[in-house]
Amino acid sequence: MNPPSRLAVMGRYILTSKIFAALDQLETDRGEELQLTDALNVLCQQDEAYGYVFKEKWYDTSIESEYIHAQRHAYKMNKQS
Repeated sequence: MNPPSRLAVMGRYILTSKIFAALDQLETDRGEELQLTDALNVLCQQDEAYGYVFKEKWYDTSIESEYIHAQRHAYKMNKQS
């Protein structure tokens, strides 16, 4: 598999109320749900969108070992402050 980049979406968004109009344009998927990523695609075609390249350590918490590392990291950071 050759992904187009090494970038990932971390699931954190700052959105304007325009997102609701974009959601209104969508059809539900097979699970009868609207998908935020589809609404974001609609917005990107209508307006400018900005991203942030996160340069700090990132943990994929859907993987158990990464989740544990993230918890340890958060504990250490909290202990230092």
